[in-house]
Amino acid sequence: MSKTIDNISIEEYLLMEDTSKYDVFLHHMNPENKLCGNRCNVNALTFDEVQVMRAIFNEPKSDDLMELYLMLFQIRGNRNENPLSILMRESVFQLFKATNFIRDYIEGINKKEKEWLSGDENQVLTMLNASKRLAPFNHLLKKIELAKMFGVTPDEIGRWKYLKVFNILAGMGVQNDIQKEFNEIK
Repeated sequence: MSKTIDNISIEEYLLMEDTSKYDVFLHHMNPENKLCGNRCNVNALTFDEVQVMRAIFNEPKSDDLMELYLMLFQIRGNRNENPLSILMRESVFQLFKATNFIRDYIEGINKKEKEWLSGDENQVLTMLNASKRLAPFNHLLKKIELAKMFGVTPDEIGRWKYLKVFNILAGMGVQNDIQKEFNEIK
């Protein structure tokens, strides 16, 4: 008996040799913040968790993605079943909806960070290709900078809520812009 497209599980999908007839649905599914009956609380994500989420979505491997979904949607097992088994029974279409929700979230924060946290282009830094060379270290450099300001370790900054860190960095950026404009007026 063949499975209908509506009820294929994640496990069945991952075991398929050719997933193309399902893959076409991924980008057409409406985003939904729900997986295994749980919701992802994006407001509770830490600065480090957001960075890990970005990295996994940029270089997805199924094992990493499954661990990410377990963490994001707080899928818990019980004494009879582990969390991964629960996730593997979920509909692949629900996974696609959750994937689109997470992708939209990441794209949204990337857009906000570009708008609020990107400084003015400096010609000398552009000549040195500084932004490209520093890109792999941006997350760590931000943690180090804030850790110095607040007298804590960079690891502690990583455990702060993403929104808290973003708001601090955005506020510092606006303050720096105003100071720069003020100095130009003088």
